[in-house]
Amino acid sequence: MSRNKFTLSYLILLTALLVISCKTHVSIELEKLPKVKDAELEVALREISDFHFSTFYSKISMDYKDSARKVSFKTSLRMVRDSALNGTITYASIPIVTSLITPDSVFISNKREKCYIEESMAYFKQSFGVSFTYINLEELLLGKPVGYDADNKYHRTRDNYKYILTTHKEKDIRKLERRGEKELILSYWISNDLETLRGMRIESLEDTALIEIDYLERQWIDSLSLPSKAKIRIYTPKQEIVIDMDYNKARLNEEETIHYVVPDKYEKCN
Repeated sequence: MSRNKFTLSYLILLTALLVISCKTHVSIELEKLPKVKDAELEVALREISDFHFSTFYSKISMDYKDSARKVSFKTSLRMVRDSALNGTITYASIPIVTSLITPDSVFISNKREKCYIEESMAYFKQSFGVSFTYINLEELLLGKPVGYDADNKYHRTRDNYKYILTTHKEKDIRKLERRGEKELILSYWISNDLETLRGMRIESLEDTALIEIDYLERQWIDSLSLPSKAKIRIYTPKQEIVIDMDYNKARLNEEETIHYVVPDKYEKCN
């Protein structure tokens, strides 16, 4: 067979395979979860939220992407429960940003620009379009149900493949949207074994913003479940933000030193 005939035959065969593959649909059937009573899910969510710690530390590798930029960096995170969260961001092993977050304030020191930021917790709404409290940040980073309240009634979302509880019934959510109500809708995805939180959805009707958190992998430390890999997606009218987090060297309940200093020569950031 000549080279030209061989090439033509090969192209005909390749085209035929492509046509066949386009017409072939592979059906993947997901296995339905065992039936669990709503009360069991509520108990599981309450137990997941019952997370007692005094301090937390982890190195976290982060990949950040929004509509304008894409950057990867590492941060050392220290947390003292209900008190302070201290982060140091490094790039090429060089510290470039240090931060301190308290229940009412946000402090950021930028070593590259030699400037600093001092803001209230409203800074998070300005930056990401969603209001967060200090406790909410702790909950998110530790893989706890953000905004969970044991005194509230939670409702089962109809899904044969996920265990989900939410703060509002589906019909009530539609009513709120039609009325333009300023509500916060929280949904919690509980793992199949009912032991950990698989993910969350936080929807702010007031800010028209949506946050989706997936805890892709977890680790157990001192009988407590912590994230080891997580993905956060933030959708706002202005942009979409995706953050991938990879936890390393995590530890709980050991002595941690919070260190934050702004050199005298630094000026406020523009």
